[in-house]
Amino acid sequence: CHGWRRWPLGLFVWQGSPVALGIQKRDRGENPGRCFDGLLASPPGRIYFPSRPLEMPVTPYYDEDGITIYHGDCREVLPTLQPVDLVVTDPPYMLPHVQFRPNMREQTRTWGNFSPAQAAFDGYLSQLWALKPREMYWFLDEVSYPVLFPSLYLNSYSVKLLVWNKGRIGLGGKWRRSFELVVYVSSEPGKEKSGRGDILSELAVRDDKEHPFQKPVPLVRSLIDASPDAAIVLDPFMGSGTTLVAALAAGRHAVGIEIEERYCEIAVKRLMQQTLDFGLS
Repeated sequence: CHGWRRWPLGLFVWQGSPVALGIQKRDRGENPGRCFDGLLASPPGRIYFPSRPLEMPVTPYYDEDGITIYHGDCREVLPTLQPVDLVVTDPPYMLPHVQFRPNMREQTRTWGNFSPAQAAFDGYLSQLWALKPREMYWFLDEVSYPVLFPSLYLNSYSVKLLVWNKGRIGLGGKWRRSFELVVYVSSEPGKEKSGRGDILSELAVRDDKEHPFQKPVPLVRSLIDASPDAAIVLDPFMGSGTTLVAALAAGRHAVGIEIEERYCEIAVKRLMQQTLDFGLS
């Protein structure tokens, strides 16, 4: 492992623009067994993701009934996984601060505001495609979709846009949002037509919500059911575990990754309740 060794520091704001910074150190091969690629983001917005497994195996946080949870950063866990068939995930949108802070709207807004998000999406996609999924579903909004689309277009066989009709009006100004976007990506031609429309209607979770962006299980289950040959489902941004609960209900194996342990705990409780409900039915 010769060359540069890199460690992340995080995202910062410099002169009103987001800048991701990291530490790098040249490795001269004196201890090659401890080398790994880390994340380095420089002012141009370049972000490097791990390109090989960690030195030590990742121990599952939970592993029962074909469902596995890893507590950690997906950038570090993904290179250690075996191939999967289907990815269903709701990643952080990573929108620039000028999108939400009115007092900064007077600054010149450029496409460069999205460079850290673009670099991050590219890194995630690179790691996910390495696992050879045939299909992927990404939950996005109308602002982050244009940022992600070029990477999807260049590295997939087909890109389709689905609309989730949430059945409820959310926050907003003159036009309040009642939908979310779901990008469907395939790496090969489809074997059969599903007969499904591209507008998915399912009430958003309001009561008993255990995550700010929790999706309804029936919605995610419908995405999984549309891929009957997908034996292993992956969610690298697991949250409270909706994808895993839906996969368990559909009789699939699933892998979830979550960086916050409290949500890992919630996901385990939901899975245990789901298993109990199966036993009683």
